[in-house]
Amino acid sequence: MSGSVNMDMFGTPLQKLFSLMQLTLVIAGLMGLVLLLWLLFRALMPKKGQTKRGRKGK
Repeated sequence: MSGSVNMDMFGTPLQKLFSLMQLTLVIAGLMGLVLLLWLLFRALMPKKGQTKRGRKGK
């Protein structure tokens, strides 16, 4: 599957560019999601000692 698809992509520069853009979007999306989750985690737990819903209990 990957062999013929790769040949097709390298054959047409437009398809190659599109796939590259898609890959970049996926990577950027994943990085954005991780950043958002990290910021949410930091915002929900400003203090390690005093948290309303402390799942770890430390």
